[in-house]
Amino acid sequence: MLAGLLRHSLNYGAASVLVTIAGLVTFPIVTRSLSVAEYGQLTLVGTLLTLWVGLSKLGVQHASLRTYAEMAAGRLGVDALTWRSTVLFGMLGSGAVAAGLAAAVITALPEDWLADLPHGLLLALVAGLVVVRTVESALTNPLRAQERSGVVSIFNVARRYLALVLTIGVLLGVSASVAGFFGATLAAEGLAILALAAWMHRRMPFSPRAVSPPLLRTMVAFGLPLVGYEAANVLLVLGDRYLIQHQLGSEPLGLYGAVWNLCDYLRVAVLLSLIQTIVPAYTRCWEESGAVATEALLARFTGLYAMLAFPLVAGTAAVAPIGLPLLASERYAAGAGIAGWLLAGMAIESWIVVASAGVMLRKRTRALMVAVAIAGVANLALVAALLPSLGILGAAIASVVSMSALAVVVMRLGASTLRVSLPWRALAVHAAGAALMYAVIVRLDAGSPVATLLLQVGVGTLVYGAFELVFDLRARELALAGLARAGLAPR
Repeated sequence: MLAGLLRHSLNYGAASVLVTIAGLVTFPIVTRSLSVAEYGQLTLVGTLLTLWVGLSKLGVQHASLRTYAEMAAGRLGVDALTWRSTVLFGMLGSGAVAAGLAAAVITALPEDWLADLPHGLLLALVAGLVVVRTVESALTNPLRAQERSGVVSIFNVARRYLALVLTIGVLLGVSASVAGFFGATLAAEGLAILALAAWMHRRMPFSPRAVSPPLLRTMVAFGLPLVGYEAANVLLVLGDRYLIQHQLGSEPLGLYGAVWNLCDYLRVAVLLSLIQTIVPAYTRCWEESGAVATEALLARFTGLYAMLAFPLVAGTAAVAPIGLPLLASERYAAGAGIAGWLLAGMAIESWIVVASAGVMLRKRTRALMVAVAIAGVANLALVAALLPSLGILGAAIASVVSMSALAVVVMRLGASTLRVSLPWRALAVHAAGAALMYAVIVRLDAGSPVATLLLQVGVGTLVYGAFELVFDLRARELALAGLARAGLAPR
């Protein structure tokens, strides 16, 4: 099971690296085209969009992953055409309704809520992106449920590079503005969705006539509490933006948003490929092999995840003072100190899909929603307390504390169904290796920023890799397996 997971993860991983490259090309163009304050506005619009997209899905994206295994096993009472059609057209309808509600809310906002952004244009862009991203989820989640990682990867890469081309063209040639950025994003994602829908319809047909209202009601009943979860998760992950804007202003928010986005690119490149594979994998393992096998799978996965997450966080903290000004310009250098904290919070947040496995398998979605909502409120309270003394660093620290507490809570909530155990020895080895790497590379200086950054990345990779090979059995097994696939394993 873990071998299959790693195979799909490699497909996602290759795509994630390509997507990250596109993001890292786009990032300096956006940060240099917009002022720091405008980047803060972009962050606020992005948060608003994330909220409405989460609400628009009605939790059906989660239900689709959970019910696919039941459908494939013959326990759902519907065929694949009915299941696919219900997911797609049900989410298309909910996306259209949510887009209308988002437009109504934006229309009612005070004129100064987003400074000089035109409300009519913002309304159209946000509403359009709500529909497009909801349909994207409706198309890609069935592919994820079937573990069609290659198709999802190709789609993600194509969409991201189309967005790269259009964003560069619009910002440099048409309108260097927040509206220009989101307009290019809408055009790119809309074209990509149309292409994916056409490809899927030829191979995996869907039809509005095949929609099953009872199945849709079942999915919504499972997923509706997760709408609250989505809103609570936005409050937890992104709600600090509004406090930063209120207490510190647009420029500190721009710093925070730029560092957060850069860290998110790194999370996507290194960690997201694993996270995308684990939910279908543990759901199938649960259905086919039971609790003991699923617990073992999650423990092995957690060790592998930590092997990548720990050096990523430590390495980012070490190179950010040089890397951030190189990518975003010197205007953003003051935000480098929060990079390690932000990425640590992201890494814990991503792993919560593992911590909450027992809750999801027993469909205790209301309990999950309540836990995330409480964590979100607690996070905002902690951010409000820390911002006056620590500035944006306080928000980054609060995210680590809140995500850690939430992970513990959801593990306890699901313990009666599935015990998620932590491989403490492996975690200690990975943490020690990451700490050693940080201590070595933070002292390196090659004379120029670019040379120093390259030296830090190269030396850090060698130091951490050597430490893992010496002290971690799983790292040696993975290295030997890689050599065997390349035909280089010793005989």
